[in-house]
Amino acid sequence: MHLKKAVVIIDANKAIEAGGLDVLERHAEYGKQLLAISQGQIHLVIVGSSKLFELASCRTFESLTVLGPKTGSIINVIPWVKIKQILTNNSISPKLFVVGDPWKSGLAGLVIKFRGCKDIPFQLQIHADFCAPRWKYQSFGYFLKYLIGRFTVSKYFYLRLVSKAQERNMNLGSTHQIDVIPVNFYRSGVNFGANKKTKTFTFGFFGRLHKDRGTERLIYIFNRILSQDKQVNIIIGGDGPEMSEVRNRLENNFPNQVRILGNIQGNKVEPFWSEIDVLISLAPFESFGRALRESLLMSIPVIALPTSGAIDLQASAGPSWVELINPDDSPQIILEKSMALARIVHRDPLPEELVNQVSLSEQLAQSWLRIIG
Repeated sequence: MHLKKAVVIIDANKAIEAGGLDVLERHAEYGKQLLAISQGQIHLVIVGSSKLFELASCRTFESLTVLGPKTGSIINVIPWVKIKQILTNNSISPKLFVVGDPWKSGLAGLVIKFRGCKDIPFQLQIHADFCAPRWKYQSFGYFLKYLIGRFTVSKYFYLRLVSKAQERNMNLGSTHQIDVIPVNFYRSGVNFGANKKTKTFTFGFFGRLHKDRGTERLIYIFNRILSQDKQVNIIIGGDGPEMSEVRNRLENNFPNQVRILGNIQGNKVEPFWSEIDVLISLAPFESFGRALRESLLMSIPVIALPTSGAIDLQASAGPSWVELINPDDSPQIILEKSMALARIVHRDPLPEELVNQVSLSEQLAQSWLRIIG
């Protein structure tokens, strides 16, 4: 029997499943680069839930294989110690396991590693900036997650982070092999920033409606801004557990100034970018800032709290694209900073590493092949 050599991503926390076809397409690009660089020797495989397998079956991915149980998730249905059996049944020979967070996936990876896969390297990918100042002090639950994350990270030699500021916050020293590679994502070639000619000023908020993304601050700030200036609007793209709270406390108060689009993906996001002047990020902790980076590629400037992702992005793109706000800035100061940022006529050219997304796929594929050896 011919076994396909593969990098195997384990989607234990269902992050890929939650991202839908957009995220699968991104991984298909990783798989394409992996096949090209390895001269067709190493494939990319994702093991996830039955829902993810069904989702992947809706589209043909030549450079990506998605596996999963017939029903349920791989955690609930198939013991982690038997995951190798799934791969064997599909003629997959794992050369590297990749797990996607220091909690559910990271702990599951340790079980696999110490119960039969000791000779196969494991890479832990960390997107959450759980070592950022103040992150662990939000509640006892966050502090517990911090301790679990620190323990899990200590058990992995190969780490992939998504920003330099995140790496500084981790303070890992020389005990790990670390690759800092940002996330690849959808982009459009349309310069939406050149089309703004209306008298109104429109903010954009794009992301999951969750307290971790700053929804409380969003409601507080825009209740005050919108009540004082009828020429200011906000368009919100996203869904999540705080959707009803945002509707009740913001949209219902200002039905002519607030528009909530719900979950939008792929080409459906273009109408969002075409109408906004500035993207605002109020997440208190942001390791990478995917929406922020996508905004710049749409020629829309960004105003954000000084998280590791935003600090990195400002250092890369420059202050003509990214403005940082302080946690204690008043709504009026935030409005003034945002309008001043939007009025900038001549902005610095965006850096090549931000514009050329294919190179990020190559970097990730190359990092996997270096680990495999």
